[in-house]
Amino acid sequence: MLRKSFAVSVSLALLLIVSAVAQVQAFRPLDEEERAERILQIAKTAYSRVNETVTRISQNETIMELLEAYNLLNYFNGNVSLLEEANATIEAAQEAFGNGEYEDAVEYVLEAMKTIRSVFRNFHDMLEEIGVKPAEEKPELQAQGLLVAINRSLERIERLEEILARAEISEDDAQEVEDLLEQARSLLNVEEAERLLEEGNVTEVAHRLGEANRLIAQAHVLLKAKAAEAKMEQRLERYRLKIEERLNRTLERLNETAIGKIMGRLRFKHQWEFRHHIGNLIEQAKNHTVKWKKALKDIGETLKDFMEAYVVEELPASAQSENLGLELEVEKTSDNKHVIIVVTATNTGDVSLIFPNPALGMTIERNVEGEWKPYYSPITIQVLFKLSPGEDKSVSVRLREPPEGLYRVVVHANSELTYTPISATAEFTIP
Repeated sequence: MLRKSFAVSVSLALLLIVSAVAQVQAFRPLDEEERAERILQIAKTAYSRVNETVTRISQNETIMELLEAYNLLNYFNGNVSLLEEANATIEAAQEAFGNGEYEDAVEYVLEAMKTIRSVFRNFHDMLEEIGVKPAEEKPELQAQGLLVAINRSLERIERLEEILARAEISEDDAQEVEDLLEQARSLLNVEEAERLLEEGNVTEVAHRLGEANRLIAQAHVLLKAKAAEAKMEQRLERYRLKIEERLNRTLERLNETAIGKIMGRLRFKHQWEFRHHIGNLIEQAKNHTVKWKKALKDIGETLKDFMEAYVVEELPASAQSENLGLELEVEKTSDNKHVIIVVTATNTGDVSLIFPNPALGMTIERNVEGEWKPYYSPITIQVLFKLSPGEDKSVSVRLREPPEGLYRVVVHANSELTYTPISATAEFTIP
């Protein structure tokens, strides 16, 4: 019933929107006022129908749970916001029409209809993604469609089990995912489904399929989350080893007296207490006692304090007054729907710079109402990258249909000698 009712609603909305566009084109021979009035009414009707569908989706707990399970809830809410923007555009068209500005009213309506059509297609794709698809009116065809959907869901379980077998997660986490998949499989018994369909119990089969798909989606989300956690634990362990290696190299240069002075500045009794403190922060992040981003921030601040104390106590004046320099250049080109950004960083100082990864720890930020907000960060392997004095490094980034506006690139690095942080920015506009 769920699948059929929403299929009908969606189909009607699609027919309405497609016919509306055709009608807009057909109104060309009418005078300006009549044409504007008619297409304004069509836009209002189209918005009303699509909004009714959205309301019905929002009120259906099963569909909303599926959207959340498939990680589509934010996408759904974003499209709801776009639909409201289309309604605001229709209201602007109504105001223009009331003022006799018929040409402006038509432009507003066409803009709103374009958004409504796009939003509708997105809703249709979301419903199809979570398994809410049109069912045929004939019972035998509807039954056949359910059996096909059951087999497709069983195939999804097999694919997830293959991924699970390769995933580097704990046995307990793997068992939790497997339990969900087994529950879903038990609901997808083909012989039992065929028996129920022969008895005409289509509703029960559809209900079992929907519940199984919910469990499969839940297992998928859980598997992704556990795999991400395991990957983060591996990254934290590599980070711990790099910290130990760096500390060992630094402390090897010092005698016990110098080490004691540095530890005293940091309010630690000895170096092992200092090492234990850093180790605890990493373990807390691994065990989720604290968020890993906060843990990394605390570790970074601790290491920064250590290097500052090291600079004061041990480095010669020439090293303490090192010259750090980092410059950025941005080149921009377009490729169909993409904007290609080439960022070149040049070390203009006299000390080698260490970047967190080959992408220079880059973040692209967008200026939104006067505030810089993160927009995009390249995905890359997390290994340190060194840029010697005078050297440069170029990184290419492809942005898909970015909004127009002001952007900037931000990169971060540290001095190889003293771990002093340095950053650089470069602004650019799109288009």
